[in-house]
Amino acid sequence: MTAGRIDPMPEPAPTTLLGRYRHAFRTGEMETAPVPPTRRRLVVVVITLVVGTAVSAWALRIPPGDTMFYPATALLAAVWLVGAFASGPIRVGCEPYRPGRPILSSVLAATALALVFCVGAVVVAQIEPLREPV
Repeated sequence: MTAGRIDPMPEPAPTTLLGRYRHAFRTGEMETAPVPPTRRRLVVVVITLVVGTAVSAWALRIPPGDTMFYPATALLAAVWLVGAFASGPIRVGCEPYRPGRPILSSVLAATALALVFCVGAVVVAQIEPLREPV
């Protein structure tokens, strides 16, 4: 407390799922302590996995050039997106050797994966039987 000014009361922790998302987005503060998964989260994850797998199998069986391919893949993306938000916020951990969030290592890992996919595309383009289907 400074002279002449009263510090505001700390904001109470939000209790709803949407409230926790808003609080984390607005303040950048998230709980980082590891917690065991709740029964609700496990149920949501299993349901999302089963529904996502079924929609993915359906989307992959659609013949090339069919107009249903785009709605099927949009539905697949929606299933995974809804499942991700319904399972609740995940705890963002930290690296044991560096304080704060693991931003640099995450960017480097994503870059490495992108390079692997690009190199794989170049290799596949050089193999005659695989060149046409891809």
